[in-house]
Amino acid sequence: MKDQTEADTTWLMLRIYYYPQFMEGLVDLAWSERYEILKTLYDKGHPDATWDVRSDTPMEDMMEYVSRKGYFKFFCAGTVVNQDGSFKFHSQLTECLKEEGF
Repeated sequence: MKDQTEADTTWLMLRIYYYPQFMEGLVDLAWSERYEILKTLYDKGHPDATWDVRSDTPMEDMMEYVSRKGYFKFFCAGTVVNQDGSFKFHSQLTECLKEEGF
């Protein structure tokens, strides 16, 4: 079994503590706001393949994408974890955290 690194420990803490707060704050938003945040986070995580408007209904396209892929992919795209375990959230992600988040 591979030794757990500081970064692995941080990801575990982020997934257990911050991801549920992100989800709760995100789903409280109207889809028009949620779409903009998700698009920004997607683009951050995919700088070479940014979010394309696939049709005349981009929010529905995003809803369909989220139903297949989930929200954790966006959370990861908005999070940088360093080898030493330190981390930084994208500002769009922190806006979704509940008051107790930060």
